Amino acid sequence: MTRRPRVHQFTAVLADRDAVGAHTLALHRLLTEDLGCDAAVFAAQRVGSTRRRGHDFRDHHRHPRPDLSIYQASVGSPVADYLLTRPEPLVIDYHGMTPAECFDGWDPAMAAAARWGRVQLVRLGGLARLGLADSGFGALELGGAGVGEVVVAPVLFDPVAASGAGVAGGLRRGLGLGVGPVWLFVGRVVPNKGFHDLLAAFSVFRAVAGEGARLVLVGSPGGGSYGGALRALAAGLGLGGSVVWAGSVSDGVLAGWYGAADVLVCLSDHEGFGVPLVEAMAAGLPVVAFDAGAVGETLGGAGVLLGDKSPVAVAAAVGRVLGDGVLRGRLAAAGRRRAAELGPEAAAGVYAEALTPLLAPSAEFEP
Repeated sequence: MTRRPRVHQFTAVLADRDAVGAHTLALHRLLTEDLGCDAAVFAAQRVGSTRRRGHDFRDHHRHPRPDLSIYQASVGSPVADYLLTRPEPLVIDYHGMTPAECFDGWDPAMAAAARWGRVQLVRLGGLARLGLADSGFGALELGGAGVGEVVVAPVLFDPVAASGAGVAGGLRRGLGLGVGPVWLFVGRVVPNKGFHDLLAAFSVFRAVAGEGARLVLVGSPGGGSYGGALRALAAGLGLGGSVVWAGSVSDGVLAGWYGAADVLVCLSDHEGFGVPLVEAMAAGLPVVAFDAGAVGETLGGAGVLLGDKSPVAVAAAVGRVLGDGVLRGRLAAAGRRRAAELGPEAAAGVYAEALTPLLAPSAEFEP
């Protein structure tokens, strides 16, 4: 009787409320439930509830050898160095690596990790049987790292847009009486996400729209000095209580914020995909975004794409969207269609088609 193929995934960090972590666990379900594999996840760090859903990669040698290894590549990690020593066929699932320059001056540790990750990607690239990239933008980087065959496969994630409709009204009321337009951004508080640009643009917008306008920032804090500098910038711009630092939130509350906001504004300098863009579109929330990395590709024409993120240009673009009901309706409809194209069902099919030819059990890797 032929045994089930064994597939081991490896990642630097397996964490709650993290796009790479959520993707890794979603792929684990696809491998076990749909593709009939014996699968396991190994990580250098396991945070929160994920400690029960993965293994320490340092214990990997105690497990039966896999027929296939999948590396979730996003940052430098000892996991990549370990995989360089392994004989099993390798797939690199690439989520993009933020340029180290984005962290220089703010977070030296992350800058070093980003540079390390680029070096590791090239070393692994020539060994990989297949590359999976979140976007065409990422596929070009994988090809440049020496991966011969690359398939574009959108990020796997669990939709949140429909799970918190009843929360939106309460969140909106909590912003205060007479609240005006609400900007939303969702992302970890790190320099490449452009929070400083958001604050500057919102300051210009608020000067015209009035003190009732609000900017809601959802996301866990990063390391280094960037977060503190943002608070000082907001105070210096006189934004006070107009900025809501929501931090990390549950899926239900996140869905509520998508429902409570009037527009999602993304001024990130680097995105390998952009799950919040898809979540916002699925919720019918208009998106205004700076054209960087894979942002334009992810939006697919369903949002307002900016080539200039100067404060006045951003504020004017948001004002145009919020002042034109026909445009908002058109963006909402186009966004929902685009979100469906990138949703988990469509993405799962791409992963299944790409991975199935590599899943035959191999006697070579019997324990």
